[in-house]
Amino acid sequence: MKPSDSSSEEPTEFHVVGSAEQAAILSDTAAMRYFEPFLACESSASAAAAKAGVRLDTLLYRVRRFLAAGLLRVVREERRAGRPIKVYRSSADAYFVPFAITPYADLAERLKEETGDFIAHSYAAMAGVLAAQGADGRRLYRKADGTVWQDMADASLRKFSVKEGRPGIAEAFMGRPRLRESDARALCADIEALFYKALDLHDESEGKPFLMTLIFAPERAG
Repeated sequence: MKPSDSSSEEPTEFHVVGSAEQAAILSDTAAMRYFEPFLACESSASAAAAKAGVRLDTLLYRVRRFLAAGLLRVVREERRAGRPIKVYRSSADAYFVPFAITPYADLAERLKEETGDFIAHSYAAMAGVLAAQGADGRRLYRKADGTVWQDMADASLRKFSVKEGRPGIAEAFMGRPRLRESDARALCADIEALFYKALDLHDESEGKPFLMTLIFAPERAG
């Protein structure tokens, strides 16, 4: 859960990454899945594997790579019968990764790599809900204000909307509104508030996982 104002929870110091190898690891979404259990936390390999939902041998392979890159350190060993258990922690509690040393051509490529799987899962989830609701076509038309519009519908030409109480909870909105800067800033603040409201409603015990993607940005000309 993340509160609407999380500034008080932010670290005061960040380690500036200067190694291309470290930058590559910290820019790799797959690698981060294995690294996150150790970030500013102490954890054994077995506990981290359970948290990441992966096999121990898979996690240990990543641990060796993190150690070699200087991103992980052994903080202590817990004695037990047989081999002691090593407890690891990230080499720094917070990192700043300059885009200039990441393995991507530009920031757009970096964002595509980071969000590609999530967006693909979002499309699959939305498609599953629409299929369950009976959507079997797409409406294409011009509104009275002159804008061209598209939406999903069934054979009776009814538009699908969660507000109508249909089974399944899903909505997808895409468009290219032309906005004054003041209106765009106000709308962006509303979207941000909605996003954090969703996080504030997070319920680990009874909640059902949802995918939420919000992208609101000026479109490049050209």
